[in-house]
Amino acid sequence: MWNWMKRRPRVSFGLASVAWVYLLYSGVLSAPFVYDDIDQIANNPALQSWHDVYSRFILSPVCLTSQFLGSSDSTYRPLFWMSLAVDRHLWGTDASGFHFTNLFLHWLNGFLLFQLLRKLELSPFVAGLVALVWLGLPVNSEAIAWISARAYPLSTAFMLLALLASLAYVRSRRWPSLIAFTAFAIMANFSHEQGILLVAFIALIYLAETEREPKDWIVLGVISLLTDVIYSICKFAVGAHAGNGDRTLCSVGLKFWKYIQLISFPVHMSPERSSVVPTNALSPIAFIAWAALVGLIGTTLLLRKHAPSVAAGLAVLLLGLLPYCGFVYIYQGMAERFAYLPAIGFVLAIVTAGMLARPLEKRVLLGCLAIWAAWGAWRLTTRVQDWREPIALYRNSLKATPRSAYLEKNLGDVYADQGEFQQALAEYTKSLSSTRDDPNTILNYAAALQATGNGAHAETQYKRVMTLLPHDSRAYVDLESLYIEEGRLDEAIAMYKQAIAVNSNDATAYFDLGVMFQQRGQDQDALAFYRKVLQLKPGDPLTLLYLSKLHGVEQ
Repeated sequence: MWNWMKRRPRVSFGLASVAWVYLLYSGVLSAPFVYDDIDQIANNPALQSWHDVYSRFILSPVCLTSQFLGSSDSTYRPLFWMSLAVDRHLWGTDASGFHFTNLFLHWLNGFLLFQLLRKLELSPFVAGLVALVWLGLPVNSEAIAWISARAYPLSTAFMLLALLASLAYVRSRRWPSLIAFTAFAIMANFSHEQGILLVAFIALIYLAETEREPKDWIVLGVISLLTDVIYSICKFAVGAHAGNGDRTLCSVGLKFWKYIQLISFPVHMSPERSSVVPTNALSPIAFIAWAALVGLIGTTLLLRKHAPSVAAGLAVLLLGLLPYCGFVYIYQGMAERFAYLPAIGFVLAIVTAGMLARPLEKRVLLGCLAIWAAWGAWRLTTRVQDWREPIALYRNSLKATPRSAYLEKNLGDVYADQGEFQQALAEYTKSLSSTRDDPNTILNYAAALQATGNGAHAETQYKRVMTLLPHDSRAYVDLESLYIEEGRLDEAIAMYKQAIAVNSNDATAYFDLGVMFQQRGQDQDALAFYRKVLQLKPGDPLTLLYLSKLHGVEQ
């Protein structure tokens, strides 16, 4: 068996990596949509129509709101959205299909990494060890178990394919390889902004391939830069741009070493880390962190000749991670998914460093690596279990980020969905203690108050949202439903008119009025409202159900 595996390293690694990924992540296949998945996938009708995908996600920026509209703090990742649309057409709203795609991408990245390291003349054992350890890192769980983070493994896959194509071109000088490189470079950019790092990784491989002709690598570098320009032009043309904010240069070192801690010592995980981002202030600890970072950069340069593989790993870590550490404005400060690609460099550096030791020391180091990887695998499986149960996900995440108002709000949403409104009110109250004027939290808080019979307080909260967001129809519609529930029909109709004035395409406002008129026996009036709903939401099952109950009305 060992001889068979040595003769077929690619097949052997493929089988081993499939088993490894399944062992670690199979539990996530039964996980529901959580967190931003609810708005981005489950409740996103635009994914059902290719025309809507084209107009909403290819020709328009995607704003970081539940409606994905606007241009402030927006992104442009059309291939990411297209991949979600493909899954939506294949699986409907079955989350397991979306999770399967994420798992496949993660396995594919491990396989491509193994192939790339083999092409760079690392032994099958070292290449396989690096890839398997990276596949099992707990810090990657967010990018894989959270469907909405797919942009990171998707872009990484195209970057690895582009690097393999670059080596094929340099070593054969065949045009198909160059065309493939160009296509993969474009797709990496259009999946996620991290694709712009490809030109830096091309430079790293050139340094490792010093016997090759420089002009071939210059061609690849120029093409990579051109793809960055093409992406930037498209992003500018649709109106997408990052949010406005200061670079947090004082805390760069602190953030960098915080990421190293998340990769190497993953005790607690959290999908929302804005409440524990290091303060951007010049302090002794910030200075020490910066000094240590500069020392690591210097060490990377010194190791280039004596330990090129270690230096390459550190370079990948630095290049992939530093943009997320304060050099580029990021609205949420830090996130574990940002470490998905840089973690490759971390694992490459520690594995190849261990292989440089003397035989006895090497065995000891490999033993330590095995223990660390096994502990990480245990932490990962624990985290996967959390993703299967939203309440456990948010409660355990709050251990890492105890002041996260957003996690408290999401935990309240889960309790509300399960009908546990008193628990939901408690979580919303905690969230609002930090973000007093967050409209989304206030809306959900008001809905929970309404569900518990506290209509007066709910009405006050709905009106509070109207003050905060006078041009958002949601509070008007929710208050309309409260008035209908309390039998205040004249006030409900008045509120409906205000909701339509704010947003004439809000189907919920028309539906609520249709239900109200149907309950009053005014079926003709109800029919008119239901037809309006179906114009805005063709085939809406709930509307069709109520429409079927109308008596003596031509439908």
